Amino acid sequence: MIPLVKVKLFQPFTPIHKWSLPNIPDDIDIYIKRDDMTGSVLSGNKVRKLVFLLCEALATGCQAVITCGEVQSNHCRTTAVAAKQLGIETHLLLRSRSENLSETGRHGNMLLNSLMGASMYLVPIKAQEKTDLEPRMQRLADRLQEEKGMKAYLIPIGGSNVVGLHGYLCGWQELLEQGVTDRFDDVILTVGSGGTAAGVAIGNFLTGSHLRYL
Repeated sequence: MIPLVKVKLFQPFTPIHKWSLPNIPDDIDIYIKRDDMTGSVLSGNKVRKLVFLLCEALATGCQAVITCGEVQSNHCRTTAVAAKQLGIETHLLLRSRSENLSETGRHGNMLLNSLMGASMYLVPIKAQEKTDLEPRMQRLADRLQEEKGMKAYLIPIGGSNVVGLHGYLCGWQELLEQGVTDRFDDVILTVGSGGTAAGVAIGNFLTGSHLRYL
């Protein structure tokens, strides 16, 4: 399914700056795409997926969003911030070694989640996405429907699904318009849930780019 619309949550065409690192050979130049400058509060690249995911949530009549991650998950925090902007209630399932929210402290992303009014639930640190987290999210969605009459939209870890990866298909198009194929030989990514990597890899392939993707 190809999303036809998206919500505006950030400023595109983040700059590409030269990056100075120690011990790099003289014949190699390294640049970094500054997705920390999207303009969406503290979100970095995460918001690129959410413009499609939260748009689908609104389009399907959802009043709440449920997602999951670690206690200090940047994805969960970004979801809470973006959903707040759109008037969507946020529920977060957070993997933790603690069993009590009071033991996790209110600092970093946990503080920001609280400031956004997100409801947080701790789950075991070893909880697996498919066998544990997804069923828990669905049970929570069912409870919100039964008790509050609210329809909830479920987002996987990192926003990494077919809808979310379009954020980085568009991100790849943005890179092309910034001349990346003329200026560079390799594209290097860090990988978490895989959604960003999948979007860039598919975009790289579909456009026939000569760039190596690492």
